[in-house]
Order: sequence, then structure tokens, then C-alpha cells
Amino acid sequence: KHFAPTCFREHSYRYDSFDPKYETLKYTRPKECSDCPLANEGNFIDRDIDPIMSRTKSRPTVTGKMSGAKVLTIGFSFIILGTILLFMTSITAGIIGIIGIFQLCCFIFYVV
Repeated sequence: KHFAPTCFREHSYRYDSFDPKYETLKYTRPKECSDCPLANEGNFIDRDIDPIMSRTKSRPTVTGKMSGAKVLTIGFSFIILGTILLFMTSITAGIIGIIGIFQLCCFIFYVV
């Protein structure tokens, strides 16, 4: 009946509160997603500093649940699948998606 974002495993986020300053709804991540290897973005880029930070010590790349190659494989698979789906929607959407991928790659190489 009402919208609720979901994680990769389709567990619903729980409504937390409304932020009047930004006029947005706040949600909390489901407990079931705490050990999900796909739940943490940036696993590959930050894998060298993750063991140092207490907040990121439990990420799958730090604990050894996922290797760097596996993270890259999943990431590139999502990029390819998303681009195909965008082109199936329209040529314009596909081109905008490719521009977004290019901008992301420029940012990654600039940061790293």
C-alpha cells in the first residue's frame, strides 16, 4: 500500500522519522541486511582503509567473505545489466547512463 525501499534481498527498510529541514523521510536498514555482501558500496575502493576504521571493519572485503575480484565482477555485471536495461527503455536513457558511467570512472580514478 505504501512505498518502502528494499535492500538487495528485498527486505523492507523501516520508517524512522520525517526530517522537516530537508523534507525527507528517514528509513533504517533492516537487521537481516547487516551481513549482506552487497549492502556496502565502495567495498573495492576502500578495502585498504576499511580494517582501520571501526565502522567498516565488518565489511565483506575486510572479513574475507568476498575477494576483490568478486566485488569487481559483481560491480561490472550490474553496470552492464543496468546499461542494457537503460537502452531497452530508450536510446536517450542509455546514452545518459553511459555518460554517468564515464563520470563515475573519472571520479574514481581522480580519487584513487
